[in-house]
Amino acid sequence: MVDLRPLLFVNLLVFMLFITAAFAAYEHGRLDNLLPPSIQLAGSSKDQSMPADASRGASERSSSAAIGSLWQDTADAQGRVDREPETLSDFSPYDENTEALSANEDVDQAILFVDQLEAESGPSSGDASEAADKIAGTLAMATVDSGSDATKSAADIAKRASEQANDAAEQAESTQVPADATAEAPQVSEPVVEAPAVPVKPVAPTPTTGTLVIRSNVTGDRASINGRDYGATAVTERLKPGSYEITVTKPGYEAWSTQVRLEPGAKRIVHAKLNEIKGVDFVDGVWRNNVRSGEGKYQTSDGTRYTGNFDDGQFEGFGSLKKADGTRYEGNWLDGEYHGSGTLVLPDGTKYVGTFRSGQYDGQGTLTLANGDIFTGLWGNGKLNGEGTFTSSDGDLYVGSFVNNEFHGQGTVTYGDGSHYEGTFANGKYQGKGALTFADGKRYVGQFLDGKFHGLGEFMNPNGSKITGNFKFGEPFGQAKLTTAQGEVFTARTSEPGTCYREQSYRATACPELEGW
Repeated sequence: MVDLRPLLFVNLLVFMLFITAAFAAYEHGRLDNLLPPSIQLAGSSKDQSMPADASRGASERSSSAAIGSLWQDTADAQGRVDREPETLSDFSPYDENTEALSANEDVDQAILFVDQLEAESGPSSGDASEAADKIAGTLAMATVDSGSDATKSAADIAKRASEQANDAAEQAESTQVPADATAEAPQVSEPVVEAPAVPVKPVAPTPTTGTLVIRSNVTGDRASINGRDYGATAVTERLKPGSYEITVTKPGYEAWSTQVRLEPGAKRIVHAKLNEIKGVDFVDGVWRNNVRSGEGKYQTSDGTRYTGNFDDGQFEGFGSLKKADGTRYEGNWLDGEYHGSGTLVLPDGTKYVGTFRSGQYDGQGTLTLANGDIFTGLWGNGKLNGEGTFTSSDGDLYVGSFVNNEFHGQGTVTYGDGSHYEGTFANGKYQGKGALTFADGKRYVGQFLDGKFHGLGEFMNPNGSKITGNFKFGEPFGQAKLTTAQGEVFTARTSEPGTCYREQSYRATACPELEGW
């Protein structure tokens, strides 16, 4: 810690200097002839050529002597002033200008002395204190010698001395010279012989990544690390240290996954083992493990369920299906459609048992409608086309040819009431030549059109009577031959109702009562 007491002392001296200057100005007239010329400031230009230590000692002794002499002479002079001087010849001659110049030179010598102390040993609290003492003494003598003309110069010199002392104190504080430091000559250290440097083996850089290798027991798989696809195995990647989620997948195999931690500079080899999936599982539009072929099950959110074989996501082979609307099918499939033999039950209860093609009845099969009607025969494009039979819930039976589910071609139909038709059909109706026997025994044999007697035909009653001739839309038309049950034969014309002609007679007579005329 820097001692600030010298700085305070210098400031006190400056204050005292101003007081002394004022007093000196007041007593100037009385002291001009009292101070002897022998009072001079210590030190001269030749003293500066001395060595630093000798000069410093001489300056200190001279300053002390000068200060002491100044105070003693001043006191004597004051005494002499108090008493009346005897004569002016008792005092030595005094040159005011010469004494003022000498005082200024001595002050400069004092300031230079302080500078020399700072240059030699650096600023310290002790040196600053000594310099302040010397400057104060010199300034005091200069004030007394110079009188009122030197008051201004003394003030300037005091200011310079104060500034010089303050600078010395600040420099001492900034350098932080220890109190016990002494100005000694620098010591020359002995040379140190160092041992030769030992070669240092280069240190390998610290690794910042690790190596991850992924392998599997299958080909055509896909490997992903933290959700990012890296393609088929084997995969080798340099990654930053940390935890990683590894997944390996392949259609038809169960997905494989694991989690590993990779350390800096380490190499981790992961072996994935994928197990083949034997079954197919489709739920709500998602194929489990992306398996679309094989045996399995299919289920949608609307209630549709399928159990059976698959091929590339399609029902194929044998399987059973149940739809949400109640439709059921069990049989063979191809490309997701009924194909081959199978049984289909529709929501209304209609049931088909037979063969299918592309989802349609095709081939031999039997269709049972919800009302009990049964169609059996050869099917094509979902309908009976070919030979078949039809049995209605009323007991009607048709045996013959079908076209688009209708009687068409040659066939025989027997109705539940006992009526019977045998002949040709067109679009489900009697067409062409046929024989229709009614339940009451009546019988028509002849031509039909749209299910009615039309053309040449013969209508016979159970009692043996009959009508032979042309028919039009189910009624006799034109000239007809009437034969009674007794065997009588009449000729009749539809244009002459009620009038008949006996055979080989031109005589008109009433027509006999005859069913159908």
